[in-house]
Amino acid sequence: MNRRGFLEISSGAALALVAPHSGVKGQQKQTARKVAGSRNYAGLSLVELGDQYRSDLFADFLPFMDKFVIDHELGGFMCNTDHTGARVNDNKLSWFEGRGTWVYSFLYNNLAREQKYLDVARRSVEFTLKSKPPEGELWPKELTREGKQLTSADGEIYGDIFIAEGLAEYSKATGERPYLGHGPGDSVQVHRYLRSTRLSAGYWTNLSGANCKVFSGCACSGCVDGTDPACHTDAGNASRYGH
Repeated sequence: MNRRGFLEISSGAALALVAPHSGVKGQQKQTARKVAGSRNYAGLSLVELGDQYRSDLFADFLPFMDKFVIDHELGGFMCNTDHTGARVNDNKLSWFEGRGTWVYSFLYNNLAREQKYLDVARRSVEFTLKSKPPEGELWPKELTREGKQLTSADGEIYGDIFIAEGLAEYSKATGERPYLGHGPGDSVQVHRYLRSTRLSAGYWTNLSGANCKVFSGCACSGCVDGTDPACHTDAGNASRYGH
């Protein structure tokens, strides 16, 4: 399947997934499902694909997370868990706290406006903010279940970027604007950190791979959502930060 075809299927299936939960009423909802069901891929209509995605999400993934990964006692996510639910350890990573906050906030905002999903995001936010580093430093990479630092960021800004995106989506869900500017987790702070450290162009090359021209990490504030074309190449990143 070519890229255009894949994107058409994915976007159409997303429409079928979101439509029943989006608050669209009456004729608008019927029209959305009629459009989504008018084309077939691999023997399934987009409505049927949407139903499959919905089942995978609500009947499989979310129950697994609730049972084995979410820390209902202390907040956050214990992701060192295999496919059977067996836990290797109960440590937590700033990467996955930020991602988890975003997932459950987005879920609440777009697919299922149920308080239990927002509560999961809220408890992850509360857990994450307990380990907030001093101004100008990056969030610790790995934490104990209780939130004590195990390893430092060691120059990796990914945890801060994911936390920034998680807090932004959570702020959208709650209307609590202060979460948009919470210290190093704020994307603007990440941008300032990178400028202050004056990372070399070679660092960008190492992150993206010697033979890769696209920097997949997208570390500046405009690149958190991939909207800044200046960040799409190593050279663009280097020039942006004054190299």
